[in-house]
Amino acid sequence: AVALPRGGRSEEMISRLTQLGAAAVTPLVSERVQGPLREVSPARLGHMQRALRESCKQCRRLWVPELREPLRPSELRPLHPRGELLVLDPDSDLGLLAWTRGMPDGAGTEERPLVVVVGPEGGLTAAERAALRDEGATEVRLGPFLLRIETAAEAAVAGLVLALHGSRGG
Repeated sequence: AVALPRGGRSEEMISRLTQLGAAAVTPLVSERVQGPLREVSPARLGHMQRALRESCKQCRRLWVPELREPLRPSELRPLHPRGELLVLDPDSDLGLLAWTRGMPDGAGTEERPLVVVVGPEGGLTAAERAALRDEGATEVRLGPFLLRIETAAEAAVAGLVLALHGSRGG
């Protein structure tokens, strides 16, 4: 679940998330997301769907990730009642890779998906973070620096793919 960055950065991000193996992309509607970024217009939706399809062809992926309807942070848990909600927070004491070392059994499967929440520029509000924590979300950081939306989303997915599939020799 990711707050969409401005302009063509969204399509580029979705393309790279597809290449990395994301199963779905849910545009995140946050209090700090403003104006047209809150809405996914039919034209923008078409651009994102095309980016998904083209990326699948490029990386020889057999199925197109789902592009879901935009949701607020509070709507994520009902969509994934058994999933692991991971909220990217640069101030968290827990690193993503440290979290993966103690990852619950079955995490990263269709029954128990990993849902990475990437907030907008300026981050999620304190109320949004608290609501996600109340729903069982875990806050994790990626490193010592504040990252752009798309960089954070891509780095998180890459780290999780490596944690889940790295033991296969790839």
